[in-house]
Amino acid sequence: MTTTSSGIDRRELRNFGLSLGVVCLIWAGVLYWRDHLGAVKWLLAASPVLMALGLLAPIALYPLHRVWMPVAKGIARLLTWLLLTLAFYLVFTPYGVIARLLGKDLLDRKLDPQRPSYWIPRNDGPFDPDRMKKQY
Repeated sequence: MTTTSSGIDRRELRNFGLSLGVVCLIWAGVLYWRDHLGAVKWLLAASPVLMALGLLAPIALYPLHRVWMPVAKGIARLLTWLLLTLAFYLVFTPYGVIARLLGKDLLDRKLDPQRPSYWIPRNDGPFDPDRMKKQY
């Protein structure tokens, strides 16, 4: 299997070309549906070229892959940060505030000096070795 100097193999470049060609087709369809016809012809022309390069000469996609992947990683980091921030402030924070207002202690963190032990007993029943085969 042929790899580039940076360790990218032909399979990865082939998948990159095919997936980028499919993305161009989808993007062209969305732009056509939204009546933005200016870029549709370019995307429709680029899609089969990228797919053909991916299938026939994936090593030719290496320069494009080398430029695109840092951009894709930056976009992924930004979106991850954004989605996790939104989830925290729009889901978990209101849930925690409401639980505190209602006096809930979901983690059982309150200290009770009258409590003899904080041990939580498990009621699994008798040991069954067949349960160990499917642990999920």
